[in-house]
Amino acid sequence: ELARKRFNNNDDLPMKGKVAVVTGAAGGIGSELVKVIHSLGGTVIAMDRDEQGLITLEQSLLCDNNAAAANDDDDTFIKLVTHHEDLNSVSASANDIKARFSTIDLLINNAGLGYVQDLTPGDTRMISRHGKDLAFTVNYLSHFLLTEKLLPCLEDAETKGRIVHVTSTFHWQVDGREIAPRLESSSSSPGGEDPLVHRSNPKEQSSKHIARSYANTKLAQIWHSRSIRVRNCASVCACPTWAATGIAGEGAARDFLQKYAFAVEHCGPGLTS
Repeated sequence: ELARKRFNNNDDLPMKGKVAVVTGAAGGIGSELVKVIHSLGGTVIAMDRDEQGLITLEQSLLCDNNAAAANDDDDTFIKLVTHHEDLNSVSASANDIKARFSTIDLLINNAGLGYVQDLTPGDTRMISRHGKDLAFTVNYLSHFLLTEKLLPCLEDAETKGRIVHVTSTFHWQVDGREIAPRLESSSSSPGGEDPLVHRSNPKEQSSKHIARSYANTKLAQIWHSRSIRVRNCASVCACPTWAATGIAGEGAARDFLQKYAFAVEHCGPGLTS
């Protein structure tokens, strides 16, 4: 019903002919959103670094009778292996999308990660392909780049385009000072424009870098969303609350979320809220 109102289409497949891009699509919230959009007739471009996860997702769509009936065209699900820790990979994927589609109706910036408790400052697991902070690159910069490159396609959508940034109310933990450009120079940023949260050298980071990292990236997403003011495209933020995903890593953290957080699998269109 929500999709029918959104696209002014009372058909059983209200998203037929509509194009949606979903990042972090191989698992958790992303994969469930892909299933919902696909079952409503939409064409989905699924972006994730996990190629096998995308293949598994594709197989699950083929096994879903409703989705198979909705989309008998092989072009309605497109796997796009993308490494969000590598901005060159994100840029290449955006160019690929633009080469295939002149218009995009929906972009869901969902991919993200949080640092696990056993990490210490300077750990190589927190460094991106470009030598910067991994979480800030994946959660914010990669989506900033993807959004800006796809924005012209979203503006040209027949029905007003929409960007959904999957953010978090955890942004209350920070005040924005660590994501603001810095004036002083550093070894990693001679021009002095590198925010503290983007730096990978522990000597240049905040003393609470790891604890505040996730919140900083989510605040950056919100600020980016608010900055988007274009003719034919809306930009909104959505917090999924406590969701049972693997964002906190494996082990005790994942077990806790599985036990106490909201399930993300087999929830149907309710995920759109």
